[in-house]
Amino acid sequence: MNGNGNKAPWEVKKGLRAVESSNGVHMFNANTPATGMYGQFFNQIEGLPIMEGISREQFGADTTLQNQILDMRWRGDIPNVPSMHSNAEMLQKKYPNQIGDLSFNELAMLSNLTGRKGARDYFASIREDVPFKLSGINKTPEQYIDRIREALKTKKEEATNTSNTVPYAAATNDPKKYELQLNFLENLLKKTSSLVK
Repeated sequence: MNGNGNKAPWEVKKGLRAVESSNGVHMFNANTPATGMYGQFFNQIEGLPIMEGISREQFGADTTLQNQILDMRWRGDIPNVPSMHSNAEMLQKKYPNQIGDLSFNELAMLSNLTGRKGARDYFASIREDVPFKLSGINKTPEQYIDRIREALKTKKEEATNTSNTVPYAAATNDPKKYELQLNFLENLLKKTSSLVK
């Protein structure tokens, strides 16, 4: 799906959920501001009008809001954060001989890991045949894409199924399931847990 629609494609949401939070299990990164299913950096969004009065903990519990923010990232509605869609377009145009078999959506998702500049540096390193390493503790771009592809082997219907085996039912609007999510998060934050990462 290459269209710059109002919402991020389901493949992008499913792939990012898998690689960034293990499908909603790890909603808080202890080493970075990455928060929620898609690993959104909270410091990039906390000043948005839609986020007024929302703490990091509340954002981590609100999968509906997380989906709205990811859609904003896809479109480019977050100030000073290039859209994932435009990142993929730029990479296709600038590095046609380096992107290999990466799809449009995979390029967009890769920019979630590297950022726009990091993605350019990565493909430039392939062109120049020099090593590439991201700062901090991160998967390599290859590991990131492999995890996404593994997640996307399942059918589209499973991507929208809200009967997940994890505590967070992604993109659900069911009040009972949403209440269970909030209660789970509240209990989780009361104690130290290996789930909070």
